[in-house]
Amino acid sequence: MFKLFPFAVLALLAFTALPLDAASTSPFNSGPKAQTVQSAKAKQKDPQFLLAQAKAKIEANQWLEAEKLLKKAKKLDPEIAEVYKLLGDFHTAFNRDWKAKKLYKKAEALEAAKKQ
Repeated sequence: MFKLFPFAVLALLAFTALPLDAASTSPFNSGPKAQTVQSAKAKQKDPQFLLAQAKAKIEANQWLEAEKLLKKAKKLDPEIAEVYKLLGDFHTAFNRDWKAKKLYKKAEALEAAKKQ
């Protein structure tokens, strides 16, 4: 038939002998680097984390990046008043006062509902 090189046979045996746990799809998805990637992905689904990142971007005058993060946070949790306020600030900075006004009103409504 065909001849396998000895190192190819060893490599083949090594891959078939590695156990795969239910949480991972590859034997290489473990360890500290994989956990860091997994926690980074989890943070991207946390609206409070995204809000904090957006504030940092605003402080650095990176408004477009901040807008993307705020929109993600709004999509994940539409009940955070501060997101609407910061989006209003974004639109004010770009002279879109009509849009900012709507967002500020939404932020006020959410804050009022929270106080009740």
